This record gives sequence, C-alpha cells and structure tokens, in this order.
Amino acid sequence: MRNRFIISLLIPLFILLNIMSSCNKSTEAVIPAYIFIDTVGLSTDEYIQGAESQSITELWVYVDENPIGVFNKKELIPIIPDDYSKPNIKIYAGIRSNGAKDNIEIYFLYKNIEFNEALTPGAIDTIAAIFKYDNFSKFVFIEGFEKGNIFNKVKTGNTKIQITEENAVYGKKCGLISLDAEHKSIEVTTKKDYFDLPTQGNKVFFEIDYMCNTEFVIGISGKDQFSNEYSQDLIIMKKKDNWNKLYLDLSYSIKKAELTSYRIYIKVIHPEDLDKSKVYIDNLKLVYLNR
Repeated sequence: MRNRFIISLLIPLFILLNIMSSCNKSTEAVIPAYIFIDTVGLSTDEYIQGAESQSITELWVYVDENPIGVFNKKELIPIIPDDYSKPNIKIYAGIRSNGAKDNIEIYFLYKNIEFNEALTPGAIDTIAAIFKYDNFSKFVFIEGFEKGNIFNKVKTGNTKIQITEENAVYGKKCGLISLDAEHKSIEVTTKKDYFDLPTQGNKVFFEIDYMCNTEFVIGISGKDQFSNEYSQDLIIMKKKDNWNKLYLDLSYSIKKAELTSYRIYIKVIHPEDLDKSKVYIDNLKLVYLNR
C-alpha cells in the first residue's frame, strides 16, 4: 500500500533559497520526490522456505538502474529521476553478513522489490517493503524444530539438543542446548551429509535464530575426495539476552575447502562461572543461490 501527501510546505525556506542561489539564472531548482519505507518484512512459503524470520537492516535503492544510496527503514529517500512520470525503482534487502556491523551487503537470496510508478516532486510515497526469497534460492535444509530435529548426531558430549516450547518465538517450539557441571560440553551436527552445495563461489548462507547466556561455535565439517575428515570452526557467537538472527556466509569457506560432502555443526562448552548454560536455536536454514 502506498500513501501520498505533499511536503512542499515542510521544506525549510532557507534550503530552497540555498538551492536556487547555487544554480544559474537559467536553471530552475529541482525538487525531489520522496519514498518513505515504513515497514520491512519477509514473506515465505513456510512449508518449503521456513519461517518469516529476517534481520534486514539496510535498504539499497536504485532508480533507473542508478544507485541512489543505502538507507535505513523509516528514512526519507530523495529521488530525482530523469522522468517523474514512470521511473523504475528497485529496492534490495541489506543484511549484516556474519553479524558484523561493518559488513553490510545486499542479500541476493532475497528477491529485490521493483516497481514503476509516477512520482510527484515534493510528495512522499509510503511503501511497505515485503521481500521474498529469490526464485533461484535453493534450500538444502530447513529446521524449525516443530516436527523433529535434523541436528541429532552428537559428536562429543553426553547430552543432545532438546525440543522445547520454552522461549519459542516462531511457531510453538525451538531447540535448546542445556549444559551444567555434569554435562560440560557438546558438539552436534546434522545427521545427514549434504552433497549438493556449490563450490564455485555461489552465495551460500546458513541462517540461524538464537538466544544464549554463553558463547557457542558454528562450523562446517565433511569429507574430501579421498574421504579424509575435515572440520573448521567459523564463528563464535556471543551472549544474547534476546532472540537474534545471524546470516553466516559460507561461500568462501566452502569454495576453499572443496569437500564432496558437508555438515553444519554447533559446539558449546559450559563455563565454570555459570550454574547452567542455555543456548536456544530456531529457524536454521542452509540456502544457496543456484545461478
């Protein structure tokens, strides 16, 4: 839904005078049109794409194939197209890859939003940016813990991931790793080996929602062409008091490892200063761009 209202009177007079004074007498001041993105979300086919969990932090905006800039939600976006009657506008979803604040990039596994609509100088179009997964996004696995748990192979430790309704935020259930003095560590992995991951540099991401009172590790393991075992810790997840989402970029690691099969693992070590370690996880997705 798009709403429009005129803001010409809201533009400070001194800004207009400044613009006009900087132009030649034969050149008129150009008043931009504006886009205001009040809502950002994700729409999925839950059965084949999982929950509508997302952490889109920035938006890339292009007008007539020209980059306008990177904007936050609810930030006024000025647009000066060559032709106001029907400019082509594209909006791309931006994420913080690997959880790093300075590693903002377009998440190409989401399809960009594109539309052509007449704009009015000095007016605002209010837009809800609801993204969908790209048609070329292929899901290797999805685990929401509603009907089971594919992370049920225990490599080390004497406990396993529990399925619980405690603190569930999407659906009715989530996964829980609980450790204490008697259960000091755990490493769990997918029971199944995955052979169809691209190794030529395609974008490959592991998405995970998590909440934890201690650190945990995410990594990849597998076998090479000679059946040698391979394992690599990729990231240490810090304590989070509330649910958070991570987009972990596996593209480089998978290309470099050149394995014939892959698994994702999660590893937790119970610190002595805690009575009980708890790591909640949900909406685990291994997905890549198949183009």
